[in-house]
Amino acid sequence: MKVLWESAEKDMLADLPGSLTPPMRGIEPEANLAWFSPYVIKSALRSGNLPVAKAWWKVLSGNRSLSRDLNVERTDLAVAFAMLNSELPRQVLDQWWATQTLNTLDNRLKTTRILSLLESLDLSVPTDVWISIHNEFNDAHINRGNGPGPIWLHILGTSLEKNNVGEAILMLLEPTMYTHPATMAPQGVANIVAGLKYLGLNDDATGLALEATLQSELAPNTR
Repeated sequence: MKVLWESAEKDMLADLPGSLTPPMRGIEPEANLAWFSPYVIKSALRSGNLPVAKAWWKVLSGNRSLSRDLNVERTDLAVAFAMLNSELPRQVLDQWWATQTLNTLDNRLKTTRILSLLESLDLSVPTDVWISIHNEFNDAHINRGNGPGPIWLHILGTSLEKNNVGEAILMLLEPTMYTHPATMAPQGVANIVAGLKYLGLNDDATGLALEATLQSELAPNTR
């Protein structure tokens, strides 16, 4: 069953997991089926079957002898339940953060996506977490042409909200140290210009906008 379920998920075959749901197979949540719990929980959450999801989550969350991979899945699901419950305990966030690896683009996108979604649900992520991930990989210049990214933007926004002018200016300057404004993502350079204007640095904002615009006009047409 485990192999079938894993293959179905990898191959995006939603019907197969549906046909293997525990109620249809007479399977009840129990500790020795902890390996099976993540599949059931995710399937139940996607279909809106909260009683089943919560029953199997109780089995998984209370298990203290999980493999490393299962523990990672448990921390991911803990964040999902935090979204459902509209409450994000710092312990849950710290445990989840400790399992994150940022060595690939996919992993970085996944981590950033989850943090951004938590914020969008008004589940505040402490600034030190954003700074930690910013220090791990600086999206002010990584993936040139696609930045500065959401991590940079969040830290900048926090600096502006707290009126930390010096810190905000440094954050606004940071992307320009690595990438010419004309080669940044459109929204990225627009965010820098908007930030400069917000701080009352109108001449600098206009100058940066002109630099990006004129450089784009002068750049050779490669199409």
